[in-house]
Amino acid sequence: MKSAKAITKERGKNMTKVTLIVGANSLSSRLNGLVAYAQQVLFEYKIQTQVIQVHMLPAEALMTADYTDKTIQAVNQQVLNSDGVLVFTPIFQGSYSGILKAYLDVLPPKALQDKVVYGLGLGGSKHHLLALQYALEPVLKELGTEELLQSTFATQDQVVKDGRDFIIEDSVTNRIDEQLYRFTSRIGHEVIKEEARWEKIV
Repeated sequence: MKSAKAITKERGKNMTKVTLIVGANSLSSRLNGLVAYAQQVLFEYKIQTQVIQVHMLPAEALMTADYTDKTIQAVNQQVLNSDGVLVFTPIFQGSYSGILKAYLDVLPPKALQDKVVYGLGLGGSKHHLLALQYALEPVLKELGTEELLQSTFATQDQVVKDGRDFIIEDSVTNRIDEQLYRFTSRIGHEVIKEEARWEKIV
């Protein structure tokens, strides 16, 4: 007979795990409003999440592509152990952020293979929308993902900082809800509160 501790440990190993890779330059970035919202939705689905804030990783290791750095190895292992990955980036001058690129460059080859991947971007105007499709998504495919959902883009005026919180336009949260529903289904996770979720989307 297994002890309660052993059963809890076994359940932890079998829990659906999703890693959120965030390419913002600071925690105060409005991009983190999208991160917090996505985490909230995944929490409702009872999915375990872990966040990699790229700007908090060792700068020298990123700049020199030091694969042997212990912190880099640890976060890379988180990605490898995940069932799915969300990638968040601000859009600057028609491309994703430089620090996100630096981190994607130190991921192992085919690190996203057998994982469902979903990208989210935040930019100054709708003209930056195609940066996700033509700049970020090809890199994610190069890293091995064959399950790449259509990315979601929001403009900065759709995410407003309110003290420590963020207010996000319904048009954005509805699109995120819809894609995260697909995301959780694709990773084989039992969808919780299916009817309520679709009522919100519709």
